[in-house]
Amino acid sequence: MKTLNNESNFMVPTSVRLDKSLKKNAQAFANSAGISFSTLVSASLRQVIRSGRIVIDVTDNGFSKEFEESILKAEKEGGTKSFESVDDMIEYATNENKVS
Repeated sequence: MKTLNNESNFMVPTSVRLDKSLKKNAQAFANSAGISFSTLVSASLRQVIRSGRIVIDVTDNGFSKEFEESILKAEKEGGTKSFESVDDMIEYATNENKVS
């Protein structure tokens, strides 16, 4: 495993104060993803360090606002479309976004 800032890779106990329900929900999420709560926290912190930013762009159900809006738009405009291949889907999406 690559270490950050050339520090040794020792695990250290860390204490963080969390709302009880937040911790419970995060532990349940981690378990459903097949990882430990500690792994979830570590992975989240590694992502922040690597990217140099904090991205918090989800709604209560876990989907971004943009994703939810696109689903609602698709349902309103007639639902979904199937494609024979990924190339067909990309071509459709590319042509759909062109302004005539």
